[in-house]
Amino acid sequence: MFVHLAGVRAGADIEAVHDMRVGSRRVVAAMRVFRDCFPTVEFRNLAREARGITDALGAVRDLDVLIEHATLRRRDAADEVHPALAYLIAVWGGDRRRARRPMLRELARLEKTRYLARMEQYLTEEFEAHAVGMDLVHRRAREDSPLPSGGRTSFREAAPLLLGLRYANLYSFEPYVEHPEATTELHAMRIAAKWFRYTMELFSPAYADSLREPLEAVRRFQELLGDLHDSDVRLDLLQAARRGTLNVDALVEIGELLPDPIPVGLDRLHADEQQFRHACYLSFRDCWRLLAADGFAGRCRERIANPDALRTEE
Repeated sequence: MFVHLAGVRAGADIEAVHDMRVGSRRVVAAMRVFRDCFPTVEFRNLAREARGITDALGAVRDLDVLIEHATLRRRDAADEVHPALAYLIAVWGGDRRRARRPMLRELARLEKTRYLARMEQYLTEEFEAHAVGMDLVHRRAREDSPLPSGGRTSFREAAPLLLGLRYANLYSFEPYVEHPEATTELHAMRIAAKWFRYTMELFSPAYADSLREPLEAVRRFQELLGDLHDSDVRLDLLQAARRGTLNVDALVEIGELLPDPIPVGLDRLHADEQQFRHACYLSFRDCWRLLAADGFAGRCRERIANPDALRTEE
């Protein structure tokens, strides 16, 4: 996660923000999975700070995605939408510059409070304690945990229990697959797919095939639902831009003294985005239907329920 810090601070490469945000999400996923092993106030504080990193990077990353999409769209867009795209890029660019300030403050705070060093020290001390005989003991019960409390649970034993929760969460949204208007539920389904994927990646060493098929399928669900959500976000922003007053600073930035073409272009972009959103939905729905017809849900449930046997240790 922190290897991307210099690039994020520089701000020239948008992939640095993306990579650090993904890293922070993976840290959060791991801390959620293994939180029963570390029932301490210090661990909860470290986990909360990790979530704060994700949030701080999120606003900038979302704007990077919007700007990149509009920039790529300009390459082959009709002439009538070019002024509107230039306007949107200017608006979102200003928003991005403002969003970087709280992000940089949060990253500076993490450096000042030595987050990375505190995390390394905490985990080192816990590892040393386990190495002398504590083992991975679940010292307290949580209502939302499927793991037994007060006893020892191995990594391999925990895998099907925790993966089963993530599987159930994802498939609880299956009734909404056939409802393209269910934007809130489909967005929540994307988040469920993301956490299921991250948890499978964490527990893949417990499976001889590294959960290859389930991971590939869930990763595809996440990508398709991500495309759908991105389109929903753009639709909302385009609708707000069409209804609101044009941003004077953005008009000045692009040198558009006669902004009449911009509302026309925004209307066209909104109509095009509606068609694109429909195509995104169909891609996801058809993928889900195809895998459902092939029995993927049952194979996935069966695979995560049966980690491979432990190899004989020396």
